[in-house]
Amino acid sequence: MEKLIPQIQRAGPAGSRKQALISLSDKKDLAFLGNGLQELGEFSKHFMGFSYCSLERYTIVSTGGTASALETAGVSVTKVEQLTGFPEMLDGRVKTLHPNIHGGILARRDQKQHMEALIKHGIGSTTTGTFDVVVVNLYPFYDKVSSASGIAFEDGIENIDIGGPAMITAAAKIKSVLAIKGMSPVYCTCRALNVQDYPELLGFLQRNQDDQQFQRKLAAKAFQHVASYDSAISERLRTQTVGDDFPSSLTVPLSLKCSLRYGENPHQKAAFYVDKSLSEVNGGGIATAIQHHGKFTVSCGSMLYPVEAMAGANTVAIPMADSQASGSGRKQALISLSDKKDLAFLGNGLQELGEFSKHFMGFSYCSLERYTIVSTGGTASALETAGVSVTKVEQLTGFPEMLDGRVKTLHPNIHGGILARRDQKQHMEALIKHGIGSTTTGTFDVVVVNLYPFYDKVSSASGIAFEDGIENIDIGGPAMITAAAKIKSVLAIKGISPVYCTCRALNVQDYPELLGFLQRNQDDQQFRRKLAAKAFQHVAYDSAISERLRTQTVGAFYVDKSLSEVNGSGIATAVQHHGKEMSYNNYLDADAAWNCVCEFNKPTCVIVKHTNPCGVASHDDIIEAYKLSVKADPVSAFGGIVAFNIEVDEDLAKEIREFRSPTDGETRMFYEIVVAPKYSKKGLEILHGKSKTLRILEASKNKKGKLSLRQVGGGWLAQDSDDLTPEDIEFNLVSEKTPQENDLSDAIPLFHVEFEAQEHFTVAITVQGNCMLGMGSGQLNRLESLRIALRKAGDEVKGAALASDAFFPFAWKDAVEEACESGIGVIAEPGGSIRDGDAIDCCNKYGVSLLFTNVRHFRH
Repeated sequence: MEKLIPQIQRAGPAGSRKQALISLSDKKDLAFLGNGLQELGEFSKHFMGFSYCSLERYTIVSTGGTASALETAGVSVTKVEQLTGFPEMLDGRVKTLHPNIHGGILARRDQKQHMEALIKHGIGSTTTGTFDVVVVNLYPFYDKVSSASGIAFEDGIENIDIGGPAMITAAAKIKSVLAIKGMSPVYCTCRALNVQDYPELLGFLQRNQDDQQFQRKLAAKAFQHVASYDSAISERLRTQTVGDDFPSSLTVPLSLKCSLRYGENPHQKAAFYVDKSLSEVNGGGIATAIQHHGKFTVSCGSMLYPVEAMAGANTVAIPMADSQASGSGRKQALISLSDKKDLAFLGNGLQELGEFSKHFMGFSYCSLERYTIVSTGGTASALETAGVSVTKVEQLTGFPEMLDGRVKTLHPNIHGGILARRDQKQHMEALIKHGIGSTTTGTFDVVVVNLYPFYDKVSSASGIAFEDGIENIDIGGPAMITAAAKIKSVLAIKGISPVYCTCRALNVQDYPELLGFLQRNQDDQQFRRKLAAKAFQHVAYDSAISERLRTQTVGAFYVDKSLSEVNGSGIATAVQHHGKEMSYNNYLDADAAWNCVCEFNKPTCVIVKHTNPCGVASHDDIIEAYKLSVKADPVSAFGGIVAFNIEVDEDLAKEIREFRSPTDGETRMFYEIVVAPKYSKKGLEILHGKSKTLRILEASKNKKGKLSLRQVGGGWLAQDSDDLTPEDIEFNLVSEKTPQENDLSDAIPLFHVEFEAQEHFTVAITVQGNCMLGMGSGQLNRLESLRIALRKAGDEVKGAALASDAFFPFAWKDAVEEACESGIGVIAEPGGSIRDGDAIDCCNKYGVSLLFTNVRHFRH
């Protein structure tokens, strides 16, 4: 899986040769890539007949094992430590987390001050500079934890990559050329595709074109890659906990199994994704079935797509295996916050833990132990203003913040202090050797981080330029979060933004919990793993960035809570004004009713029972529309969900409260839910009086273009939403009789209803005068569905319109003929049967108009 993200500007700050940074866990085809980069002009001799003309070579910068493998293959390499002046340490945990590396990736070449900063700090010398290509793959976490032989929890943790994701996201942010190889066979069934990507990468470099769409597309793929990696780690950690609640954010890594010929309907594109959460890695269900015969799908490949359902962000804490700090009697806390709400409260609480109970919520702590607080730029200034003593990050690193704050915590002195294992003697000796374990520095006991407000910025009502959104992508924050979660230090992550944390006070309440835990000083393995899992869920932040980038290109991003939905639409963001708590089924039913009523332009009422419309009517008088909807099927409407597409005012509210069932004229109608786009103040007061349990929802209209997802055993089916409106459909007359204008106006609205019917396989609806008279759904054949619809319509069926979501397979002595004999005036159906001629002949015999739409609407 290769990603290519071109630079804004090609020339480096110094030196005539370009630079490539390569760090690979899986070194397959590494020699091929290295030789290709170093002699781009002769690459055509090596592979697949590709022809390149330039003789320009790349200087290759690489890490430990990757550098050794390249040297063995005869490729000249500059080792990372030659650029950083800092050796790899802590068993390779800290090697690329250095300003000389991330400065070279993150510097904007169109910013004069950035390039001057590089030269000032020796990053723009003749032997170093900015990077033109970054090629990275990550530690084989998937392979290790899903191996048949199994793996110990601690060994799995050792395979969590910190530096790799930081390089990937940094390169994607700056839009340098980025290639990410497939992580493992588990996630890349067609490994040869990676080899084919190398010529594509080299060819792109040769063309040297500035394709903005191409850059954004590939940057999006990079963030998908990292988000999927983190979500799988989160899943692994979550499965190690006992009795955990549903996570505040859910990330599901999906791998593209194959494209499908079409979705439920021919006009919908579709694909099949395998659920690659670690509980599913070894296979199971339809997703991993082997097809031995029959028509095959269109295409197969492998890609990672996170599906995210963000429900909120919480503060989490991850305890250390050993709470004793290194190198000093006082413990250390690293704090770096974009959102500084309640920062003074936390800072004072850490510095005087024993007196914390005086400050908030009656919590009682006994220890007088204080923390040394290490902090970054704006966070440090805010703490100092609040009277909290702070050690600034640059005092530990000896390296100033640079590139407008892009590089500050990406330094061995910081990540060494986070990642060192205190139970490993050689780790602690390495810290002391490199001055990280002195009296002024050491390992960190607490890391408190929140990320740049990417969600807020890109989803603001005023909008934001693409480039400004990119500036709000955080690189150092996620690196600190994952490093701290990996090492199981105490980690607190504040909610990212109000968009994803509606109850911001919860973050304040988490501070006492964190401080209380530190005071108790207990080694709770389950608690640590649970909160580490939450940390990796939080860092799936990258999937939202990916979605934002992908919305700038042609195509769709496979995400449930996409940023296009942040400002709210549909039932998911509805406001509940009254009534009992919403249940799972309540949401499903309300969604079905709301989806249906939003399809209409005229004032309309829809009543739904068990996700299917039982009453639908449009009328200039909304009260009349409501009465007609109830009349269509009053028995089913009782206990149903009522939806309106216009404001519920005082008069309509009175009618809803007092209307008697047409069945006996006495029983007051009962409903579970009323949903509308708006309520007048008086109307809302009246509905409050109908029932204490009546759920009253206010929702905004659904947006089009969303993706439809359905889970199957071991995977997910994804397709475009079936959001064609009846106005988008061409009704083609195929019978001899031409329908009257009012007949056609009766036929068109029923397609709104048909689109939203939830029952499986078959739907037949009769409509007259913009009112649904009867619907038959959920049957296993179209004839039974028709009979149910006709029975419900009764005598009013004469001259009415009928529609079917798919073609009629038979006509004579079947559904079409029975419909004609009942008095139906016009039939609308997709057509496409080998017996369409029979349906046409039958309608001609009975003088019924027949319309083909060439669009079907199965909903499974």
